[in-house]
Amino acid sequence: MIVCHCFAISDARIRALIGECATGRDVMFKCGAGRDCGSCRAAVEALVAQHRVGVRSSQRATC
Repeated sequence: MIVCHCFAISDARIRALIGECATGRDVMFKCGAGRDCGSCRAAVEALVAQHRVGVRSSQRATC
């Protein structure tokens, strides 16, 4: 699915960068999403938040 229509950046590309970046802002800087109209910023932040929730859940499950 395309998240950033200005630069044709997909959710797969954003998910691939999440592990390398500390914040949604870092992800946007690295791939270019959010730099033009900005309408995708909330979607990028949501993908980062989903990843963090998943990471926290998997860390708890390893007891």
